[in-house]
Amino acid sequence: MDSALRLNIASDINRHHELACLRADEAINHAAEAGKLLLEVKAALKHGEWLPWLEENIFVSARQVQRYMQVAQGRPLPLRALVTKPKPQANAKPVSHLVVDAPRLFPGGPPVAEFVPEAGQCYAVILPDTTVFAVEPSLKHPGYFFVSKMDATTDVVDYTRRPVAAAWVEVNLQYFGLENPASAAWRTKPSAGVVEALGTFPECAA
Repeated sequence: MDSALRLNIASDINRHHELACLRADEAINHAAEAGKLLLEVKAALKHGEWLPWLEENIFVSARQVQRYMQVAQGRPLPLRALVTKPKPQANAKPVSHLVVDAPRLFPGGPPVAEFVPEAGQCYAVILPDTTVFAVEPSLKHPGYFFVSKMDATTDVVDYTRRPVAAAWVEVNLQYFGLENPASAAWRTKPSAGVVEALGTFPECAA
C-alpha cells in the first residue's frame, strides 16, 4: 500500500459522504470533494490495491463511489442520485455503475453449459488485469443467480438486473467478457443468497 497517502484521507471521504447525505443543498459540493479524494487515492495506489483499500477504509456504498467520482470529473447527475441514507457499517460494495439486462431468454431451452454454479455458493474470480467477475445466489429465487463484472480500467460494474437460472449463468459471464467460465479459477464461499447483485462483494472475492 502506498505510504504517501494521508492517514486521514479515508475519514475525509467518509465525512464528505455524510455531509452530502445530510445537507441536500450542499450535496453536490461535498459529493465532488469526496470524488476528488477518491480519484486522488486511486491515482496514488499501486495496481491491484484500489479495491482492497475501498473495502478496508470506505463505508460509501457501491453506487455512491462511482457517482462521487463522476461528479468530480464534471459529469452531471441528478441530486436524488447523490442523496442517500448513510450506511452504518463500513466496507460497502465496490464501485458499481451500469445495470444491464444480459441475455437469458433465447428461442428454445437454456444452452448446454460447462459452468453451472451450485446453490448456496457465491463465486468470484479476479483476472490478471484485476477485472472481477462474481456470481451470487438469489435469496428470493433459489436456483437463480446474479452475475456481475467489474472492469478494472473504467471502475464500471455491469450486472444483471434480475437473477438468471443456473443454466444461463455461463452465457451471461461470456456476454460480460469471460470467455471460458468453466476454466476460471473461481473462489467460492457459502452464501444464503442476496437480494441484489454484489450483495456479498467484495467478501466473496477475498
